Amino acid sequence: MRRLALALAVSSLATVASAQPMVQSDFYEGAARARGNRIIFCVWPSSPMVELDRAVGEQIASLQLLEAQFYDVSLVSSGTQELFEQELFVHLMDNCDAAMGTSHTWRPLPEWLTISEAYFDVTYVLASSQPDIGSPFDLPLDARIGSLMLSQADMTLAMTLSTGNRPDLRRIPYDTPGNILRAIAGGQLEAGIIPNHALPLLLDQYADSGIEVAPLVFPVLETEPVGIVLLSRDAYLRELLDEAIAALRADGTIAELASNLGFDPKGL
Repeated sequence: MRRLALALAVSSLATVASAQPMVQSDFYEGAARARGNRIIFCVWPSSPMVELDRAVGEQIASLQLLEAQFYDVSLVSSGTQELFEQELFVHLMDNCDAAMGTSHTWRPLPEWLTISEAYFDVTYVLASSQPDIGSPFDLPLDARIGSLMLSQADMTLAMTLSTGNRPDLRRIPYDTPGNILRAIAGGQLEAGIIPNHALPLLLDQYADSGIEVAPLVFPVLETEPVGIVLLSRDAYLRELLDEAIAALRADGTIAELASNLGFDPKGL
């Protein structure tokens, strides 16, 4: 994913080009830099998931008796995946130990990276200005439906509409969930498929807009697991992260954090 934000601030690190930074062979044999009792997580402040990312990072560090620190990353790579990967490499070498909010759908993952177990599963919901809508096929004639550009939802919706069942429906890709919600509220869209981590935005900015949210009945979308990416040579740190994530998911801590932040559509 560009971060689930690039669809994670935009979307995620899901869309990947083949170009990778040049990495010297001795990189894979080098020892990880000394961290003391700290772990520094890169986070994207513009990501809808940033509050959960910070909360999960704090919990992981606490469980492993470490001090959590966070490095805010600006989205300066506005164009190519190659540039984004180069910037990520620099951040992981110089500024942080691991980067939160990375989609497991990033394939192929560059060989200099590894990703932790998933700490959150992104699901998609249907937001609409129309009542009782659970599928794009429930929308009125000539309806316009938004989706996150290059996301799993966008590609699945395009394939679904290409079957010709509802040729009148218009799919319009957007760069962020916020812009989809803004377009629905402003009447430019009748509906949009958004990730569940965008639900707090709906409550904060569009509570009086009449937008209704329902679980997406069709098309069926698999959940998108989100983990923590780090340099492949940091195998021991990866083990610590996986161990902590497993414990925090098993005891319900992460689910409670996500629910408290409004990521659960049942709470709307």
